[in-house]
Amino acid sequence: MSKNRDINIHGNGNLIGDNNQVTLNQNTYNTRIQHSNHGANRDDGGPAIFAIPIGVLILISIAVWKFANYAETIYNIAIVTAAALVTTQALALLIGLLKKINNRWLYQRLIALASGIFTFFAIHLSKSSYPQKLSTLAAEATDGLDFMCNLSLYGHQVSTYHMVSISGLAIPALFFLLINSFSALLASTYFVAGWSWTKGLAVIFNARWVLICATVFSGAAYLSQSSTAEKLWQSHIITESHDPFLKGKNSLLCR
Repeated sequence: MSKNRDINIHGNGNLIGDNNQVTLNQNTYNTRIQHSNHGANRDDGGPAIFAIPIGVLILISIAVWKFANYAETIYNIAIVTAAALVTTQALALLIGLLKKINNRWLYQRLIALASGIFTFFAIHLSKSSYPQKLSTLAAEATDGLDFMCNLSLYGHQVSTYHMVSISGLAIPALFFLLINSFSALLASTYFVAGWSWTKGLAVIFNARWVLICATVFSGAAYLSQSSTAEKLWQSHIITESHDPFLKGKNSLLCR
């Protein structure tokens, strides 16, 4: 916003004197800053603060519901995959020993074999303790929110615990073990048949970070199913009676 104002200066003939009149056109610029103590005219992203956690809760509920719906299939496929990878690593280790391959490669096979075994038992333990009633309730639910709203707080924790343990730990471990096992299979083929092209591919897929990731995820998956983790979980997380089938409206989204 600007204002124009004329200023008259009287002078005597000089630039500023008694007989001259100089007119100055002074522009005054004012900047108006609006402040709002109550945030009425300020966009502080208020709706987004609530939209983000609600969106996360919805995504988690959908993931848990889908896992419960297909839990039996997921567990069976994961167990078969883990058993196949353990067998592959064991055969590769045996071939390496027979062919007297360098110790570094044999150590890698031992680590991968141990990771596969830990992952296999983690999946088996999770499947053994997974409540079948959760799958029944998931099949009866129309969507993720409906499924979660029909569970008690303990039911939320049980279903989420198994989903994270398998989908977030065991399955990533299987993925990295699959890459490492493919490298071991190619290398074993080279040791037996002498095909040079399999050696080149084996080197490409035998990345150290892949084995490290497989080891970390498999170890975490196994620890998540250990008795120590279960005791820690039950003593610090569960806040209701151990009844995963008790229907309740615990979430704000269910009210």
